[in-house]
Amino acid sequence: MNTTSRLRHLAALLILPAVLSAQTTAPAVPPPEGAPLRLEDFQVTDQRDGYKGNTAITGTKTDTPLLYVPASIQVITREQIEDLGALDITDLYPLMGSVTEYSYGGVSFRGFRQEQTRYNGIAGSPYNEFGILALNNIDQVEVLKGPVGLLYGDNEPGGMINLVTAKPRATFAGSLFARAGSHVLGGSASVTGPLDAGKRFLYLANLTYNETDGPRYNYHQQAFNLTGALTWVISPATRLTGQVEHINNETRGARVRGVPVNAGGFVTTVKFNAAEPTDLQDLATTVYNLTLDHAFSPQVRFNAFYRYFESEAPQAYHESNTYNAVTGIWPREFRHQLRNMYEESAAANLIADFDLLHARHKLLTGVEYSNAQRVFRSRTVNQSLVVPINVLNPVYGLSSAANYDISLAAITPNDTTKTRVGYYVQDQISVGQRWHFLTGVRYEVFDDVRDRPTVDQFDDAVLTYRGGAVYMLKPHIAAYLSYAMGLKPQSIGDQTATQTFPPQESHSWESGLKFDLLRQRLSLTTSVYQILKTNLIEENPLTGLDETIGEVTSQGFELDLNGQLTADWSITANYAYNDTKVTRGEDIGDRFANAPRHKAGLWTRYNLPARNLGFGAGLSYVGRRGDTSATLFPGPAYTIGSLAVYYKLGPVQLSLKCDNVTDEVYSRSVFGSDGHFPGAPRSFTLTSIYRF
Repeated sequence: MNTTSRLRHLAALLILPAVLSAQTTAPAVPPPEGAPLRLEDFQVTDQRDGYKGNTAITGTKTDTPLLYVPASIQVITREQIEDLGALDITDLYPLMGSVTEYSYGGVSFRGFRQEQTRYNGIAGSPYNEFGILALNNIDQVEVLKGPVGLLYGDNEPGGMINLVTAKPRATFAGSLFARAGSHVLGGSASVTGPLDAGKRFLYLANLTYNETDGPRYNYHQQAFNLTGALTWVISPATRLTGQVEHINNETRGARVRGVPVNAGGFVTTVKFNAAEPTDLQDLATTVYNLTLDHAFSPQVRFNAFYRYFESEAPQAYHESNTYNAVTGIWPREFRHQLRNMYEESAAANLIADFDLLHARHKLLTGVEYSNAQRVFRSRTVNQSLVVPINVLNPVYGLSSAANYDISLAAITPNDTTKTRVGYYVQDQISVGQRWHFLTGVRYEVFDDVRDRPTVDQFDDAVLTYRGGAVYMLKPHIAAYLSYAMGLKPQSIGDQTATQTFPPQESHSWESGLKFDLLRQRLSLTTSVYQILKTNLIEENPLTGLDETIGEVTSQGFELDLNGQLTADWSITANYAYNDTKVTRGEDIGDRFANAPRHKAGLWTRYNLPARNLGFGAGLSYVGRRGDTSATLFPGPAYTIGSLAVYYKLGPVQLSLKCDNVTDEVYSRSVFGSDGHFPGAPRSFTLTSIYRF
């Protein structure tokens, strides 16, 4: 599909709702004569100490209340992030039902491994495959569960995590945040407000720096983040926001792998690290964002997004191979790798509200575009030339990059480009006061190219769709039923000139109940679901050829509770039962690694305003993960407890938090032959937040 054809499709989609709106919109109450048309913002909550999010742009790309969306969507507010003292996205996994840690930035989501994350609904995480997402400039984290093919295209079927960044505000405000603990030292400063008396120009600046040690031997990270944003209020109905973010992470004693295990658990201290102190895993990237919002009328609104980043991620580290359980020797090879990434994403949406055939409609038409180039260079020094390490008695400093020729100058890179273009239409239909329907369709175009070391190209297009209904049993109780389809193209490495394969497809049925309780202070969502993922490539034992005969089924039940039990008592709790296993193909009956059947999380805070005190407590339970097909020894179930105390002194809040109160030794994720990633031991963190 050429550029001209794409533009014609985009123009047709964007014009359609405007035409319908002009023809069918019921007369609205006109604003006073001469009054300017005002753009209504999508806002995350401004309520302090609030755990309940009422809207999430992720679910529909509109500001529809969660109660009316036929899907399970969880919102983690800024207040929860601060109360937990969360440094990065991994600190929030206990709050996310059906989400458990896999490795590095990846998770198991309703049983499926998921590594994609969006920012403000747009693709383009700058942290590459091995980085952990920081939370320094995040207002809200949204967890959309189930296939998301209609609005987001290429994605695993378990769901999607979307990070909503902070935006400039028209009122001056700021904060100073300091953190010191067992393994971390750092802080941040944020300020926002207007640049001029007329509040036509609004700014935001955020500076964050953290140093993190351990708890693994040799590990040390310095993470620096600088964000600046400027909003130009062109008119009351038009607004343009630009944001630049620079990230610089320098990590030593990495890339951290697992610790060997046997039937009795870890074979050595959980502090063990196969990496040397000089090993490195660095990241330098700059991200550019533009957002345009415009209201044509009270019924028609347009928004557009653009995101671009360049990043460089060098890694030079010791990679452990096959562990000798008898001698305790772990042979290592040395790897020097360089990842350069260039990614741009764009989206444009037109939203029209109108009445037609005795029903209220919110029609969304839009287009998404992404182009991601990955340039990967790698050189490996064979383990016969590298000093091994004794797991039971490690001695560091006998091997480093200085011992080997690891120049990448003559290395031919692996150079791949993925292009995605998606065109979608979605209609939200309200009939009377009780029925709310959602339906939509998306046409997704794929184009994958490998330029080096060999030249390969594959393209395809797929139609996906989604439908759902919400019935209001009472004004604050809703029952919903939904069907959603998802898709994920096969890796270009699996496509050949003589044999190509269609994308993986996923089909999900879900039903549930949503409650807004205690005068809408507390939300409760229960859901049951089944996801079928097909077109997995496997070798046919009868023909010896690869075929799309693999199939995986995920089914389960979830419960999510968020909000305020009283004005002073906040709570978030979740429970998830998930059963994900191969239902067709060579490994029928096998379950996926890091996908526990049972998972539960709880965090609660109770305030004593008269004494300026608050107390927090949390529990995280993760069931047994993995089986003999995934790793020789599964990850045992574990329960971790946390406690916190808060004290307010005017505009300053002090808090002391203890994680892993009982100093539990546990496996936070299994990692095949590389053992398990151990969880952190008991730790203490003191934080101070000053708001002005």
